[in-house]
Amino acid sequence: MRYMRAYFDLSFEEWYLNRKGLIDSENWSLWESGIKTALSKAALRQAWEIIGADTNFGDEFRAFVDSRMQAKH
Repeated sequence: MRYMRAYFDLSFEEWYLNRKGLIDSENWSLWESGIKTALSKAALRQAWEIIGADTNFGDEFRAFVDSRMQAKH
């Protein structure tokens, strides 16, 4: 679970950098695609249920993750 928590921390940092306009769209597209792929895995989806509930990433990031879990690949 520690590594999954670290993955969500990294994903939050990538998302935050994009929201602040600190990375270019090409890098964000690559990162976002990786996040969507990772979230297609059952283990990571289950981990999000726990990590998302006990970590305050904020409503906007939670909505981002939830929407990417529902997205088609």
